Amino acid sequence: PDHSKITSENSKNPKLYISFIDEPNLRYSLKDYAQRLVSLLAVQAHTAGAEKLPVIVPESSMFMDGPTLSDNASHKGGEWTKSLFESGVIKKTGVPPMVAWHEWVHRDLNSTDYYEDAVNYAASLFSNMGPAPLLSITQTNISSGSDTSTYDQDSFYASLWLASAFARAAKTGKLHAFGWFMFTDELPKHQKGLFALSSAQRLEDITLIPKPVYYAFKMILDNKLDNVTKISGDHGDLAILATTDTPGTHMALVIANAANRTVKTSFTIPKGAANSTMNAELLTLQEGDTTVRRKKLDSLTDIPISPCSVNILKTTVSAGVAAVSN
Repeated sequence: PDHSKITSENSKNPKLYISFIDEPNLRYSLKDYAQRLVSLLAVQAHTAGAEKLPVIVPESSMFMDGPTLSDNASHKGGEWTKSLFESGVIKKTGVPPMVAWHEWVHRDLNSTDYYEDAVNYAASLFSNMGPAPLLSITQTNISSGSDTSTYDQDSFYASLWLASAFARAAKTGKLHAFGWFMFTDELPKHQKGLFALSSAQRLEDITLIPKPVYYAFKMILDNKLDNVTKISGDHGDLAILATTDTPGTHMALVIANAANRTVKTSFTIPKGAANSTMNAELLTLQEGDTTVRRKKLDSLTDIPISPCSVNILKTTVSAGVAAVSN
């Protein structure tokens, strides 16, 4: 099932999801976790009464290949989740749940295609089960735990990485949510948020200092549209996500260029589509930018995508754009 339209519904009627136990596959055997989950679900059902609350399970550490334990074959998030469904534990909630996990340590910009593979793998586990759960990567970052560096957390590299990982995961059309780890720094170890905290001693004097990744995160959230649409063509240095509104008359493409060179990209509109030159605009963030650069476009041919940049291409077209990169 394609959950690419669920974002629109949730923006109108936000839902609360409850998660039990952070990364349980790092802490328990599947049997122990299942027993704990049954007990916790019973408490949740009693507390919620007639109003059932959607549940997130299992919030595992890594879904396809992890966690990073010596005996990880028996602790993989995907296998855990499939077993919970097959055993009927999840059905006790009475509400179609959200399957969520945390995905870490794919540090290279060229390895963010792992996120596309992980989402497709997660969806494949439930292809013969119904109703299929929503899929969410609720935590991710370049590094896990306290294994961070100033370079990959406080530089524009994090912006490129976030945009690339998000574009590759969301392009599947099967992902419900994608969350960056922590809203702010969690001192002293986990300095991985969108904001750094000032060094003030008194709580009331602490201020939030936006990191470069904040501006990319905000630009994407401000401009992406509700539906994911397929886009053909590929380029090794570009991660591209195509989104449209519900009528299919507006499109916003998230484009992350990981290369240290300008890449010229052309977008071909299928016959019968709307005028491709109408209200076309390219939004760009590069190293040091705190304000989005805006450029009006006369056509969708040979568009220069700046080196090491996060971009949103906005235009008025019909869905079904095919991208060809040169």
